[in-house]
Amino acid sequence: MKNIGRLRRGLNRVSRAAVQGRDNDFIRATCAGYLERYLRKGYPMDEETMTFLAWIMGGEIEHVVDLLTGYLSEKAKAGVEQRLAESQDDPDDLPEVLDSIIRKTKPGVLRKARKKLTEMVELRIKDLTSEGTSRIEQNLELLAEAFSFNQAELKLVSFLFIIKAYDEADSYLLDHLKCDRFRSRNLLLNILEVGSLDLASALNRFNQIDVIEYFNDKFELTDWFLNFCQCPEADSFTGKFYRRIPKSTLPMSCHAIAKDKIRHVLRLLKEKSELPQHILLYGPPGTGKTSFAYAVASKIKAPTYEIACEDENKSKARRGALTACLKMTNSGKGSMVIVDEKAAAPIARSGS
Repeated sequence: MKNIGRLRRGLNRVSRAAVQGRDNDFIRATCAGYLERYLRKGYPMDEETMTFLAWIMGGEIEHVVDLLTGYLSEKAKAGVEQRLAESQDDPDDLPEVLDSIIRKTKPGVLRKARKKLTEMVELRIKDLTSEGTSRIEQNLELLAEAFSFNQAELKLVSFLFIIKAYDEADSYLLDHLKCDRFRSRNLLLNILEVGSLDLASALNRFNQIDVIEYFNDKFELTDWFLNFCQCPEADSFTGKFYRRIPKSTLPMSCHAIAKDKIRHVLRLLKEKSELPQHILLYGPPGTGKTSFAYAVASKIKAPTYEIACEDENKSKARRGALTACLKMTNSGKGSMVIVDEKAAAPIARSGS
């Protein structure tokens, strides 16, 4: 069609300005996967869906226009040509035109069109994922390793990151489809391709370690975890939630603890075991529990980290920090993690 060339050039200008690099290709490819599963399940194709489709397809949207107009009569096609001519300078009008075409298409023909659209989206996914691994993918893989995410948890955290960081995904998946609401849970299960129990388990775990927060019946990624998704190796995370212990500590001789008890503690921590060793030090504040733990660490000469206990760190976030710290510091030689009383209490209460 004669106006599609100018329409495509307009979309390409918008696309190049808004979508650059592998990160955005990965985001669009992932969103295309959501849309492909949405279309395959037979959910409504409305103007908002066409807006999301146009963003995903970029300049390739001309093929969608050709497909849909091909099902129209000559009279209806002439009317579409007129509308395209009127909106050629504003690509944002295209979804409305596509929606009007769908509304004019007979149900039987529309089923064929839906199948063809789904195939186009699948091809778009292949095109967007052909350039290698993006930085966001690498970050998400680091997160999966750090927090021992299973596949359902990784899919969910990827979804939550995308809708939090990208307006196009937020507008369609949340504002329109309301995938963060309980009543849309089946839709979320379908587009993520996860089971109901797996999703419930992931949401429960994410709530426990402050990955998500709830607002009435909605949930979203917490700001601290969003920042971690964007830069999981950042010093700001380690400084906020766990840190190396001080190099200068009180020597073991300064602590009034029986030598046989010290030998027993050191023997436990030096022994190699498949399961972690847990030692509880208890007593009133200021009696030297933390400095004794530092002294023990200096004796066993293993990498040692301390969970940070600043007042602004919520207990759930500290549980997440402990999970990541244990995973990231547990090398073949072993490591030691010190959890001070302020962090230990909420962790113990939660049963973690």
